[in-house]
Amino acid sequence: MENQEKPTISLSDLSPEQVKQLTLQAKEAAKTERKKRQENYKAFKELGAEFLQRNITSLTELRGINENVILNVFKDFEPTLAMRKELYGASDQDSYTTTLPDGSQSITIGYNVAISFDGTEPAGITKIKQYLATLSGDNNNARKLAASLNVLLKPNGKTGMLKPNVVLQLKALRDEYNDEGFDDGIEIIERAQIFTRTTQYVRGWSYITDENGQRKKLTFNFSV
Repeated sequence: MENQEKPTISLSDLSPEQVKQLTLQAKEAAKTERKKRQENYKAFKELGAEFLQRNITSLTELRGINENVILNVFKDFEPTLAMRKELYGASDQDSYTTTLPDGSQSITIGYNVAISFDGTEPAGITKIKQYLATLSGDNNNARKLAASLNVLLKPNGKTGMLKPNVVLQLKALRDEYNDEGFDDGIEIIERAQIFTRTTQYVRGWSYITDENGQRKKLTFNFSV
């Protein structure tokens, strides 16, 4: 038996009383839906609060344990770091890696670094934009590149400064543009960077053999 489509009913086919009844039903349905949504929001918040209560204590306690472990690892690395400086010279690098010759174990200790600017970077941006202005001729591809870079050079809406990764992106384009003004602009922006060490971290891996005789690589990454 073939399925028959239900006939379409137009409001003009209904009596004023029927239209009124449908309107009331629609309002009631909308009211019920709003109430259900509000109840779901409330249930969601309660579920989130219960999740926090179940886990927050163990996580905060774990942070304390991790912090002690990381500080001990940094302290234990001091003799190795002293010898490294003696052999290779002093360095201002932010991380150091120690790996076994067979690659089975490795530890990297270091500092996460936040990048900001000292306020002199606008001079570099101006130089780059002056060069970009020369690309706005009849070459469509050049105009597109200039437009893309102008977007890239816009400051962060919250900090009012360039985004930290912009410098790396500009340096990657240095050979492509091959312009003295463009290079000068990049160098000004580079010199304006301020690198601030924030949190300490310990990362690494160790290969183990599990109960089934399978060799597995266990990785770890702790930060405080």
